[in-house]
Parts: sequence; C-alpha cells; structure tokens
Amino acid sequence: MAMPEICTVAECVAYMSAGDSITTAQRSLLEFIKNATEADARSFCRHNITQPTTPYVHFLPDRRMSSLDAPLIMAEVYGNKVVGVTEVTHGEALQCPQAFLRSIAEIRADYLGYAGDRSGSFDSTTIITSGVDYFIDWDEVGLCRSGIVYRTGPNWPPLPRSVKCTYTSGFTAAELDAEYNFVKFAVIEETVMRFKLAKTRQGTGSDGVYPVKSESFGQEYSVTYSDAAQKYYPGSLSAECAVRLERIQSVYQ
Repeated sequence: MAMPEICTVAECVAYMSAGDSITTAQRSLLEFIKNATEADARSFCRHNITQPTTPYVHFLPDRRMSSLDAPLIMAEVYGNKVVGVTEVTHGEALQCPQAFLRSIAEIRADYLGYAGDRSGSFDSTTIITSGVDYFIDWDEVGLCRSGIVYRTGPNWPPLPRSVKCTYTSGFTAAELDAEYNFVKFAVIEETVMRFKLAKTRQGTGSDGVYPVKSESFGQEYSVTYSDAAQKYYPGSLSAECAVRLERIQSVYQ
C-alpha cells in the first residue's frame, strides 16, 4: 500500500533556506534521502505514521489464540460443517497491526475464514456490530493509540486469520501540520542532516566512509578522516530524531 509522505522535498529545501540555489542533482539526492528517512521513521515507530487514502484490510489474529487441548465451550455451524469453539485466555482483545487507530469500517468474524481462501468465507452473515459485539479501546474520541479492539460476549475466534478487519489508522496531513508537527519536523531535520553529511563524504577510511578532516599536498599526499562521523551517522535515526518520535512509537507490537 502506497503511503502519503510525511514531509515534502520542498519543505526540506525551505528548512535549509536553499531556495533556487539547489541543483537538480542535489534535489534528486535530497528526495532519495528523504524517502529513506521516512522509511526509517516508520520502522522505528512500528507503524506507518501517515493515514492512507484507502483503509487497511487485515486478517487477524496472526497466530493461534488457544491451545489444541483447550476446553470446548460452544460450536459454530457453517453450511454442513460444525466448528468447535475452544476457550481462549485473554481472547477478548484483538490488536490491529497499525497503531493510532482512528475508525473501523467493518469487522467480519468467520471461524472458518482461512484468511479468505475458503470459498464463501467472510460473507455478509459474518459481519459483527460495533457497540454490540465489539468496542474500540478509545483513548479519546477518534484516537486509539493501542489499536486494540475488545470483543463483548464470546471471545474472538482462536484460529489465525479468522477475523477480517477494515480500518483506518495514522495521522492526516493536516494533523502533521498542527498538533503532530513535531513528527514532520523530526523527519525534515533528520533528512537535511543526512543530506549535508552525504555531501561531505569524500573518501574511505580504514573502518568505512567518513568526512575528510584534513588534507596535505606536500611532497607526499596525505589525508585524515574524521572519526566523529559515527556519532552523527549511526546508520539509523539520530538520537535527536528518535527522542521526538518516541512520543508516537507503538509499544504494543
């Protein structure tokens, strides 16, 4: 699924006050670095951050929620098949993979859903009702940080991929310009830092690629590389960026 960008190249250029001075080649490098930085930010936060234009459709849970010897508590009938429903410990909670849940369009629970592979699975009879069969773990109106949905009455089906959830998660562009602008700023600042560092990398030291610290063109050429590069470019997000993004990091995955 294509994700809306967290920030734009133009915003990064504006942050650098580069204006028309940035070349086409530099802009291409900046865009490449921005895309990589956004991917690192999403990975660090363990969710996609931005809100996609189309809802997520996920088959849940991702693993069996009961043991094979769990006691039988009820049965479900699907055509000419009877499915035994076993006891599930803490089976009332189901977590959507994407945190910062905003709304659920629909949930279908099918004990023989098989991730949609079975013919006729997840038909209209398997739709369950919000506020009757389940409810969202709202932190506030329109925002569920954990992405957890609680079942009322019976537990969620114990077999993997027996629940089909269509939902929306993440932040809108307007929110990233307002109350969550610290997220956009973190990515812009990280992108610009990486861009400037990429332009300074001119040679290879014994332990990798570092910025040149000094050069000598006397009788014999010599060059010294800065070992401070490790501190500023650890191969992942900088400490400053990580501190800002920790506020929206999912701890439930």
